[in-house]
Parts: sequence; C-alpha cells; structure tokens
Amino acid sequence: SLLRVHDFIKIFEPKAVLYLYCDNQATISAVKAGYSAKLHHIRRTQKVNIAFLHGLIAGGAFLRYIASGKNASDIFTKIMASLKFTESQALLLDHVLFCCGSVETSR
Repeated sequence: SLLRVHDFIKIFEPKAVLYLYCDNQATISAVKAGYSAKLHHIRRTQKVNIAFLHGLIAGGAFLRYIASGKNASDIFTKIMASLKFTESQALLLDHVLFCCGSVETSR
C-alpha cells in the first residue's frame, strides 16, 4: 500500500522536512489561505486539492516560491524544446545531488 504524504511526515518526524516549491504566487496564496474564492466551485484544481496542501503546511511542511527558470519539476509538467529539456535535466540532477549528497554508482 502507498504511504500518504502526511503519514510519511508522521513516521519520520522530526527527521524529515517536506519542502514544496511553486512558481505561481497566486497558487501559494490560495494554499496558505486554504481556499481560493475564484476557484471555490472547483473541489480539485489540476488534480490537486488546495485544502490538502493547506493541511500539509499547517502540519509543518514548507511552501516556498521558486522562479520558473529554476523549477526542476518543469521537466515533468511541461513540453519543452531540447535545450530547455537539457537545462531542466541539469537542474533536477543538481537538486538530487544537493538533497542526497554525491551519488556513487558501481560499474
């Protein structure tokens, strides 16, 4: 069975800290408020529940702004030209190396 994110936080607390990065200020405001007046008629927006994310933030997760050009997750969510794709791959690798330390591979 899959662990839900808040179950993961409870199991590894205080060892694990969840950081959520977003490149949209309006979305950050909606998540911090727990709702969006403009989106109140839609329970889920882009398959993401704003109230759920608000609960994560209230439970100790951090929501931070990141400039679009530095958002490593764009590689998973956007169609991009080959140069931008290569740049996004480098951002993602940098992020993994920063979070996990150097990665050693056996060949």
